[in-house]
Amino acid sequence: MKLPKLTRNQWVLVVLLLLLTGQVVHYFWTHWGLVTVHSKGQPLSQVIRTIEKQGHVTIKTNMDLNKAVAMWVDNVSVAEAMETLSTVTDSRWQLTYYIGPDKSSVSSALANFTAGQKTEGWHRLFVPLQPTGEEPDVLPDPRKDTWTVKTISDATLQGYLKEAAKNVSATFYVPENFNPAVKAPKSGAITSALPKLVSSAHGKYEEVFLLQGSERRADRGEDRRDRGADDGEPRFAGNFGDGGRGRGGFDRDAVEERFQNEIAKLPKAEHDALAAEHAQRKQFFDSLRDMTPEQRAAAIQQMMSDPTVQDKIDNASNNRDSRRTPQQRIQRAGAYLGRMAAATGK
Repeated sequence: MKLPKLTRNQWVLVVLLLLLTGQVVHYFWTHWGLVTVHSKGQPLSQVIRTIEKQGHVTIKTNMDLNKAVAMWVDNVSVAEAMETLSTVTDSRWQLTYYIGPDKSSVSSALANFTAGQKTEGWHRLFVPLQPTGEEPDVLPDPRKDTWTVKTISDATLQGYLKEAAKNVSATFYVPENFNPAVKAPKSGAITSALPKLVSSAHGKYEEVFLLQGSERRADRGEDRRDRGADDGEPRFAGNFGDGGRGRGGFDRDAVEERFQNEIAKLPKAEHDALAAEHAQRKQFFDSLRDMTPEQRAAAIQQMMSDPTVQDKIDNASNNRDSRRTPQQRIQRAGAYLGRMAAATGK
């Protein structure tokens, strides 16, 4: 069949349509999964739905869904949206996987969390990551975090989940009595490795972003990173052998392994710089053990007065302040001045 010849104007129209189609496809491709929230006081439930819909994620929270939220972000990643939301709501967020023998057990555990109830008979597997340099301009998506799977002697579901917790920025919940033998998954992003592990256990799972609030921290006007050992921070020292216990009850060996696994993902130059900085910091804190309280306080004060340390603290504080509402900045400034006045007796 012979196609009809197009006139010059028709060719121009075809080219314009192709260009327009290309621009539309490019826009949706580059903006897929990005989040825009313009809220001057919408309820938390509405803000969460917006992030879920645009970011194609599931968010669960134990906070009051009617809480008014002031938040303004344009075309940001899910990680940045969650970081901003947690900042303006005085909460914390974490990529979390609930794993169970069936769908009903997973749903029940999630329902307990949103109701503010403790889920009895479940392990929480999580290892904190020590600071690894300056905060990046673009927060990494924890769903893309790589799990380098190694052969382990405890080839069970929980055995591999413990290893995953030492490799990626995620929390894993699993019933204490659900621990079948499994086949090791292939290394890769946690979003691809975890489903294969659960499938090998003939179980079910749900991937969610948990937004966990703490009224005590909000009442004190504290930052989400200022939380104490009893502010609900999950810790799993008992799940990682008999290593020495560090601050907050964590297994120091597990925390060290988590750090080493993380910097192993970096280019050599960054890896070597962070490894050297980490070794220096570790040596400093080890030296504090043999000091008197007065010597320890003086050493810490000297370390904190280091311009390099101050720059990092200031940069981190500025990044957090950039996500806060004006009212939060005023509240924090007032709380700081109040603490200073109490400390100086003025």
